[in-house]
Amino acid sequence: MEKSAELMSDEIEKTRRRVNALEYVMIPQLQETIKYIKMKLDENERGNLTRLMKVKDMMIAEARRQEEEAGS
Repeated sequence: MEKSAELMSDEIEKTRRRVNALEYVMIPQLQETIKYIKMKLDENERGNLTRLMKVKDMMIAEARRQEEEAGS
C-alpha cells in the first residue's frame, strides 16, 4: 500500500510539473507567437491594400491619358 501511494505521489508530481510547464511557459510562448503572426498578417494586408489603391490610381490615370490622346 505504501509503495502504491509513493508511486501515485511521484506521478502526481510529474503531472504537476508538466501542467506548470504548459501553463507558465508553453502557453504564453504560443500566445506571443499568435500575436506576432496576427500583427504580421495585418501589416501585409495593409500593404496589399495600399498597393492595390496605387495600381488603381495608375490605371485611372492611364485611362484618362488615353482618352485625352484619343480626343485630340
